[in-house]
Amino acid sequence: LGNESGWDLNSEDVGQGSDSSLPANLNADADDDTETSNQGTSDTSTATQNDVDRSQPPQPGPRYLRVLTTESPSWVAWREVRILSDGRNVATMGVATASSQTDDGPARYLNDDDLDTTWNSGDFPPASVTIDLGRPYIIEEIRLLVAQNPIGPTVHRLRIAGDDRRFAPIHTWRQETENGTWLTWENEEQVDRP
Repeated sequence: LGNESGWDLNSEDVGQGSDSSLPANLNADADDDTETSNQGTSDTSTATQNDVDRSQPPQPGPRYLRVLTTESPSWVAWREVRILSDGRNVATMGVATASSQTDDGPARYLNDDDLDTTWNSGDFPPASVTIDLGRPYIIEEIRLLVAQNPIGPTVHRLRIAGDDRRFAPIHTWRQETENGTWLTWENEEQVDRP
């Protein structure tokens, strides 16, 4: 499965740590994030432990997906993010946000199902993208299409979160990539809840 910390996103220890070497809005495990949304506005909502109704049973699967790029030879950019659930791309129903974007590469291009558009951070790493699916889904597969020039080593950290926005790592890609490389994570066990 490649799950680095398990699927229990309601665990008290998930999302509590931070990487002080990263800016606060890119901290992969931070509970509060400020990112540029696909409408060009800022999302400053925060889900704290007190905001989560723990009397309700957890919903199956993650609601949020985040990719944090910490190494790349070029500006961080993605052509597409696809999140497959029950054989369909549910990413297109979500709202994409990013740590930064260019005027001609807004966050909404992350999940528009158009391989001819590209989100562009406008800067070198670190950079992150987040997709809010609106509700939890059972995820079968996640695919990311790289937009990168030149070819070189990259590190991309994949994280998921439930309604409480407490992100947990599930996979890290460390490999040489180039423009047009598809990165894929498969949920081989078809785990039905975070």
